[in-house]
Amino acid sequence: MGGLPVARLLNDPAEKNHLHVHKICGLTCLVHFCYRFSFGARVDMGFTPSAATLVLLTVHLLLSCSSMIFKLPLARINHGIRIWPEFRLHSIIFASRYILVLAGLWCEARMQGSGRFPQQPCWGARWWANVLIVFASMKLAEKATQLSHLREGKPPSAPSNSVRGIDAPDAYKYIFSVFQFHETATVLLSSFVPLFCIPFGILFVIQFTAFGMTLQRKNLAPHKLLTHVYMVVLVWFVLCVPVLAFPHATRDVAGAIYALHTVGNVAAVMRLWFEIGRYRVWLAMSAGIFCASTCLSAAQLAKLGAPACYASWAAVAAVGVPKVTRVGQVTARRSAKEFAQRI
Repeated sequence: MGGLPVARLLNDPAEKNHLHVHKICGLTCLVHFCYRFSFGARVDMGFTPSAATLVLLTVHLLLSCSSMIFKLPLARINHGIRIWPEFRLHSIIFASRYILVLAGLWCEARMQGSGRFPQQPCWGARWWANVLIVFASMKLAEKATQLSHLREGKPPSAPSNSVRGIDAPDAYKYIFSVFQFHETATVLLSSFVPLFCIPFGILFVIQFTAFGMTLQRKNLAPHKLLTHVYMVVLVWFVLCVPVLAFPHATRDVAGAIYALHTVGNVAAVMRLWFEIGRYRVWLAMSAGIFCASTCLSAAQLAKLGAPACYASWAAVAAVGVPKVTRVGQVTARRSAKEFAQRI
């Protein structure tokens, strides 16, 4: 009996003819995730600049892209977190973003290991490539949202409702929103934090979320359980993995790991409280990172890292408490009004 849900997932008659490539990629990626996690963050999950690493990253990319062969309901279902076309496009775009970051780390480690190139400064070619990746992924996600809205009959200019539309507590939604900024900060700062384990952990969050939504679309997993699991996974890979990697990093990298949290939190406050446009937020953060890396020494950055990190978390909490409370009050009034109309 325990094998029936898996059989339902893998033998859906409508998808059986197209599932084999996606299934093979999924199983390969699952084994790869388990293999990397067995090492732990302290040894950077055992990553090396080998050809096998690049091949496995390609399989992760193929897993996300091959999800396009499946048919999904055109519009998002209000209840639960079932996968829908807009989210699938976003999942492919952002998974590709972290695969590109990992490929950049692989190329840099490969070239440095071979002695062909000296170690580049943090603001070298890969830094500018990361900036380009951030803005290109945001633009592609914006176009994906517009395309999805056109297909659903919505105004193309309407904002994405991926987080706000989740059937989850308001505090969860706020944390999900903040951690989205942390994920983007990881891309910008991967030049300063040359660790595979941090972007690879976020890649797992993205692909695990898509898989969980697929399970719920097939009624194989309950919504509340998936929401709680997603929160745990998100906190683990965004907060805990950098902390585990911290003692085994050099002093320069240790200071930059603090910067991961500072940059993500400051960007979140700028966007969620001051309501500054996303492109302006990340343009400002990119300029700030560039200026800090060129004007301050590694020792100064390491010294300022911890205080700035703790202050940024305090700012996130200060913004979140009234924001969540206000949203909760509006939701309660709306629910009371709907209940009064029904009776």
